[in-house]
Amino acid sequence: MDLKELIAASSLNLTDAQVSQADKYLNEILKWNKTRNLVSRNLRKSDLAEHFLDCAVLQKHLMRGSVIDLGTGSGFPGICLGIIDPNRELTLVDSNRKKTSFLIHIKNELGLNAVSIKNLRVEEIEQINEIRKNNPGIKIIAHPECPPDVIQASDFAGSTSGMIKYVKDNQPKKVMMVTECSMSDNVQIDNPNVEFIRPCNLCPHMKRITLPKILDCLENETNELIMDHETIERARKSVERMAEIGR
Repeated sequence: MDLKELIAASSLNLTDAQVSQADKYLNEILKWNKTRNLVSRNLRKSDLAEHFLDCAVLQKHLMRGSVIDLGTGSGFPGICLGIIDPNRELTLVDSNRKKTSFLIHIKNELGLNAVSIKNLRVEEIEQINEIRKNNPGIKIIAHPECPPDVIQASDFAGSTSGMIKYVKDNQPKKVMMVTECSMSDNVQIDNPNVEFIRPCNLCPHMKRITLPKILDCLENETNELIMDHETIERARKSVERMAEIGR
């Protein structure tokens, strides 16, 4: 049986638009699965249709309120629930960036406005939640070079100047900076009334840059790096994106 026949034979009461959304979702899984390994390559559309119906059963047993789907993978059951109950707030979490890029795509394609996608590890969510629990009202800000999952979990992401501006404009009581330790010192200079929580990270690469080494480079023009044009352009784009986030 195909998806429409399965839905018709079930107790699900879906509109034609919802059935079309479900059908498109399954088609997109098969399309993306050729390059992203979202599900087993052996699964056919009929198998996915049955899986959709299995996930739909959950809707009957859920209490009111928001739902978090941890380790959502290709969106079972999160996307399925988003189609069946479009007004329920759903957060889909997965640590695999290839899968979350698909989920963002399908969320936008289907117009699932109540669904949000997070590229996070459960441990990171727990750590951030613990920090927020122990420090009510704290604002977590991150440097754009942090991993995407860390940026998503933060209240703000920006360059050093962008972080200084954010703290200066908002004046939160407490701030935690997910960046190299000395960065928070730079921001606190201009914001003495803000308390900085410092479970910071020591960047081994930044710590290799010392004043004597900088002086040696300037005086003797040592450690010159010569890169090809393609690498230079890619690096330039990275810096420009970082600067754009910080504005």
